[in-house]
Amino acid sequence: MIKKVLVGIMVLLLVALAAVGVLLVGKHRKSSGYEEQLALGNKYLEELDYENAQLCFEKAIEIDEKRSAAYVSLSVVYVRQNRYEEAMQLLDKAQEAVGSQEARNKLQSQREQVQQEEADYLEQQR
Repeated sequence: MIKKVLVGIMVLLLVALAAVGVLLVGKHRKSSGYEEQLALGNKYLEELDYENAQLCFEKAIEIDEKRSAAYVSLSVVYVRQNRYEEAMQLLDKAQEAVGSQEARNKLQSQREQVQQEEADYLEQQR
């Protein structure tokens, strides 16, 4: 009887460990995919390939909408194309989606930067 109980406990422990392993692998893949898209998007941004940069940053946001880096980078793509309103809308949406206060602070800082860039652009147009 005790032997059956011990075997049952061992089976439950193995199942629990397997579940934890699956979750960790899934989380690693998610993080890895996010980082890959972010790096590729930044490469395109450096090359001034805004269309592909935008696609990569959007894909990164789809992978993990709670992290701020892809939102910030996508807003840079919009700003470089003088799409200030879209950048502001994106950053507003991101404020609701991100998970941490630190991420929200980064987004707020970027929002202020976008406002300044737009003001500078409008001043140059006069």
